Amino acid sequence: IRGKLCEELEEFMLEDDRNKYSLELEDAENWLYEDGEFAEKPEYKKKLSDLQMKGEAVKRRRYEYEARPDAINQFGQCLQLAQKVVNQYKDGDEKYNHLDAADVDKVQ
Repeated sequence: IRGKLCEELEEFMLEDDRNKYSLELEDAENWLYEDGEFAEKPEYKKKLSDLQMKGEAVKRRRYEYEARPDAINQFGQCLQLAQKVVNQYKDGDEKYNHLDAADVDKVQ
């Protein structure tokens, strides 16, 4: 993930946070070859979990950024569909006679 921090994930993390996280990754790598060589499995898991938590947050921000245009488009389509139903209800379309006027007003 260290290589991705300065490339595809760069705009999804503040520069100070990115530098700090990069140093944490480097420290973890150094620890693996030094003190980590004799560490117990729970200690490995703890360090890995801490690093993954920060990395996954950045990846999630990137995913949300990339998925946002489609989500906004889908939301717009839902709004148009709801407005179409409201208009048809107001025009007296029989298939919407079961709707309560108060509920339709909430949507409008």
